[in-house]
Amino acid sequence: MVFDNLWFRKYQKALLWLANTGYGRDVLAINGSKSEVRNNKILAILPNAIAWKEDGIYRAEFRTHNKYSKRLFYEYNLIWRIIHAWDTKIANLYLPRLNLGFDTLTVYPDPHTETTTVDGRVYRSGVNEAFATIIAGAGTGVGDAAADNIVCNLAASATSNQFAQLIRGVFLFDTSALGASDISAATLSLNGGATELGGVKTNGLGSPDLHIAGATTASNTALSNSDYANVGGTSFGSVTYANIQAVDSYTDWSLNASGIANISKSGVSKFSLRHSWDINGSFTGTWASGAASHFGFRLAETAGTTKDPKLVVTYTPLEGQFLQLL
Repeated sequence: MVFDNLWFRKYQKALLWLANTGYGRDVLAINGSKSEVRNNKILAILPNAIAWKEDGIYRAEFRTHNKYSKRLFYEYNLIWRIIHAWDTKIANLYLPRLNLGFDTLTVYPDPHTETTTVDGRVYRSGVNEAFATIIAGAGTGVGDAAADNIVCNLAASATSNQFAQLIRGVFLFDTSALGASDISAATLSLNGGATELGGVKTNGLGSPDLHIAGATTASNTALSNSDYANVGGTSFGSVTYANIQAVDSYTDWSLNASGIANISKSGVSKFSLRHSWDINGSFTGTWASGAASHFGFRLAETAGTTKDPKLVVTYTPLEGQFLQLL
């Protein structure tokens, strides 16, 4: 189908030519600081990933949705419609040998409704509980369709030392393109959002660190209440409150060995975002009635594609095989 994995493989040569031109990098939104590839030559491209070689090692950058399919669809929509009409109304009926491979439309415009992976938040809310109870309880809601949201939060209730809400972030990446490879480093990055509660972060209850951990979701394309309880308890890397970046800037988590081991080479890699009180099971802030410490980030539904959550993987293909993309 058009703009899917097979289509990218079929037209890999042409896509690589485009991706390695200044115009192509503008189209794909991988120019300037929008991607870690910088001026390196792109060696492979799939709907949600690009790969290159830098300082003698291979690196790949993955997005939570089919970013490059989406960019191509919008940039060349008119041309696509003309070719689509040719394939469906002329080539398929009278000249099959001249079919250009655009006879089926796969819609990628919006990350929601998802086709491969999902990102968002899972939470327990509307309660009045002790900290130990709220972190161990069942999820009461999810959010996987908003562009900009509170992705990690702890909010106090009006009852002394009780809490009304806890939010955990969930981020999935299709990393199946890695295939047989040795991963040496990985960085997960989130872009700060101008959330409804006043910016990227607040510290009404204190200033916890933010940790990346694992996740086990019931689905790859939609979050569910049960996902709240299925987040990992091992930290894959942390960033202090002070180092969480401002609106429209990326905060980077360098994944440790456990985080690297969590990356799937044949499927979907699943991560969660938890504050230090949550992952350590102990509230060490200062309780205040109705106060909250929250963190807001851009999600895949944000207009455009330059502020998506992203996972950058540094790796070496085994036995000299590059990526198994082609």
